[in-house]
Amino acid sequence: MRISLGAQTVMKEVRRLGINLHGARNSALDNLVKLAPPPIVADMLGYSYQVTERHAALAATTYSRYAQSLATTIATVN
Repeated sequence: MRISLGAQTVMKEVRRLGINLHGARNSALDNLVKLAPPPIVADMLGYSYQVTERHAALAATTYSRYAQSLATTIATVN
């Protein structure tokens, strides 16, 4: 049996559990811009470049740290 949940249903349940959806989305975006350059994240998710650049600045990430971050991520996965 397949149960289909709508986005609104899931959102209401997550909020009922006390999870801050706005904060969770911002935190996820902050983490993504640490792993990839902000313009790439913007293109992947449909955000503007300004939004992802702002999140990168708030997360204290720059392009120069991208290669190091990527190498660390790959080493962690392997």
